[in-house]
Amino acid sequence: MTVPANPLDRVSPYAIRDDVLRPDDLADLLAFTLVHEADFASTKVGGAGVTPDFRTSRALPRRMFDPWRERIEGYVTALLPGMLVEMGMAPFPVSRFELELAAHNDGDFYRTHIDTKMGPREGRGTRLVSMVYYFHAEPKAFSGGALRMFALASKATFADIEPQQNRLVAFPSWAPHEVRPIACPSGSFADSRFSINCWARSKKPAAPAAAQS
Repeated sequence: MTVPANPLDRVSPYAIRDDVLRPDDLADLLAFTLVHEADFASTKVGGAGVTPDFRTSRALPRRMFDPWRERIEGYVTALLPGMLVEMGMAPFPVSRFELELAAHNDGDFYRTHIDTKMGPREGRGTRLVSMVYYFHAEPKAFSGGALRMFALASKATFADIEPQQNRLVAFPSWAPHEVRPIACPSGSFADSRFSINCWARSKKPAAPAAAQS
């Protein structure tokens, strides 16, 4: 396969790790998710709120995911340095991780977007790396839902990453990507494509010192 000479014509870099959680943690996570089915609500898109023509899925309120935060951050923290090397990204001080537990069911999708703001830095530090951890009930009862990564220059160049059980995918937060539509014939919440979306934020730069007179 010929590698495009222009980096903008290449699919954005990404790294994959499989068999991420220990089997007992994976089983506990699925049980936790299913118990909280009634607490999941329609996902929003930034300040635009619920936008069903752009994104459809459900997510658990982030405060309710706190019992799992330490365990998931432990896994991510251990894997992030190697994934940064694989993506050609420099290490950086992480100010915090944002976590979101999401469920995609029949017909759900998320159109092409990026996960960070372009231009001035965000107030709480810039999102530099996005990570998605996938899990589901067995046997798998949905199809589709791939993470499609695009080249910066054209949506005609892309790579699809399948949402396999116990898989973590990392990519730069500036990389354009989308969630392909999902088919889940049963419509049952338990048969959903579940994911933990995780964003690593850099530390906010200190304000410049006042000029000396």
